[in-house]
Amino acid sequence: MQGAPVTDPAQLQGVRLRRSVLADAPAMVADFERVPDVDRQQRVEVIATVGAVRLRTHGVASKQGAPGDVIPVMVDGAETPVAARVIDKGAVEVVQ
Repeated sequence: MQGAPVTDPAQLQGVRLRRSVLADAPAMVADFERVPDVDRQQRVEVIATVGAVRLRTHGVASKQGAPGDVIPVMVDGAETPVAARVIDKGAVEVVQ
């Protein structure tokens, strides 16, 4: 065993397995990674603001990202992706 084992279930809040693990093997902290606010291929809410008009629709993220990251998003019904900034879990705003 290398690294620290998971000793408290609270250590697993907001994380997911990053690789396969063997049954009956101890869970190690290094086996987990933080869940991104937007994950690759995740359906997201897409917000576009132009002046006083604010539109909301949905799309699929092409990359994962954290708040502030600009990622490509394929908006439902579109032929090309748009650049959108991650603003919250599962939500992005189109960058002008």
